[in-house]
Amino acid sequence: MLNQFRDRHAKKIIWILAIVIIIAFGLSGAGFYLSGRDKKPIGKIGGKKITLSELQNAIRLAQIQLILSKEDAKTLTPLDFERLGFDFLVLIWKAKQEKITASNQEVRNYIIRNLFAGRKFNPETYARFLQTISRRYNLGLDARSFEEYIRSFVKIDKLFQKYAEVDVKPEEIKELYLRDSQKAKIAYLTIPYEKFKVEIGITPAEIEDFYQNNKLFFEREAKVTIAYVLIEKNNPKVTNILKSLSEIKVLNKLAEMYNLPLKETGPIGISDPIEEIGWQPEITQIAFSLDKNSLTPPLETEKGILIIEKLDQQPQFTPPLSDIEAEVNDRLVLERAKTETERFSRELLEKIKTENLTNLKKIASQENITYQETGYFKFYDYIEGLGVDSRISQAVFSLQPDQVDSQLFLKETAAVIIQLKNLTDFDEKDFQKKKDNYYALIDQNKRLFKYQRFLEKIKTEANLTLDFLP
Repeated sequence: MLNQFRDRHAKKIIWILAIVIIIAFGLSGAGFYLSGRDKKPIGKIGGKKITLSELQNAIRLAQIQLILSKEDAKTLTPLDFERLGFDFLVLIWKAKQEKITASNQEVRNYIIRNLFAGRKFNPETYARFLQTISRRYNLGLDARSFEEYIRSFVKIDKLFQKYAEVDVKPEEIKELYLRDSQKAKIAYLTIPYEKFKVEIGITPAEIEDFYQNNKLFFEREAKVTIAYVLIEKNNPKVTNILKSLSEIKVLNKLAEMYNLPLKETGPIGISDPIEEIGWQPEITQIAFSLDKNSLTPPLETEKGILIIEKLDQQPQFTPPLSDIEAEVNDRLVLERAKTETERFSRELLEKIKTENLTNLKKIASQENITYQETGYFKFYDYIEGLGVDSRISQAVFSLQPDQVDSQLFLKETAAVIIQLKNLTDFDEKDFQKKKDNYYALIDQNKRLFKYQRFLEKIKTEANLTLDFLP
């Protein structure tokens, strides 16, 4: 059960910063830096020049943090690590601005807490740990260098404590426990829009008037046509490919040079899936923002590194009424039916409230509408006949047994009136056993959000600029 809660309420953590990298700078072509320029500046943070060696040191911080957190780094690409490195550089810069320090004792405490789970420090175990990770990950660490990395972690922790502390209230813990464990059973009335559809008697003037006043209903979305290549994350030539991209800047030539499949879409909208990539509206939005025949920077996706070229774009438009008159007529019929359904349903809901009626089955029979009952479900579950609907779940779990909710829910095809039939009891004993775990998960989620906002803020403050290779 707690595992399900974690999936629902907490993003997987590769330390807090490793999550934040997914919201990255959009550092196109950062992989170009790994091929040299150790002492030459690669950019600036807070007006101060940063070198490749400083970035590599920050990337090492990311590697060590992943090791300490026992997370699998195999899914991270070199670009991921470089973005993490830039995040660390910004955080270290901010800690220095704040004159945050870390004593030797704080470093020692951090090591004991993270390597020895708070138990007594063991020098032999410590030495073996350093030897093992140095050999396995080619880190070349000794005690002194490792402890300097730890010193940076302590400073960053202090920085977050200063600017991103969170508060978890007891009622929040109980509420989320209930959402994860309590079950409800409901009855509901369904009043379909079809019940009030009238398809005759609509005049051409009414159709014209409806069209003119509701053109947004009939607007056709903008479409973009793209070409793209998808580079697998484990492609051994990924760094060379990205370096070549900065020089060639022509997608079909890049695809030909590295034997990459070059694919082309037809016109697609913001909500249309892309073959191989799936439904990624953020990526499609980036394609829309491009100039014609220009390329995106390398984009991280779950499937690999994506590079897009914009081939064409069709603007959004509204067809003339003469082309879509039947569609406008159907929409007018539907909207009138919805209005009449809502009027009828609200009057019925008011009657239920005024007369304190609780027998929805009898009401359904009298009004010739549909009555249904569900089995038990939890807050986040699919509700039989209604789907996953957070508004309905929110209402259901705030009701008392036999109470009819005062809200009318307008679904895609019908209006719905709901009544709570039963609610399982709060299990105090089980709650006390799990309370600390729920506290930790809520705290983690809140910190993630605050850390993300804080990191975005200091990225702006640091005014990171990068000097890309030509």
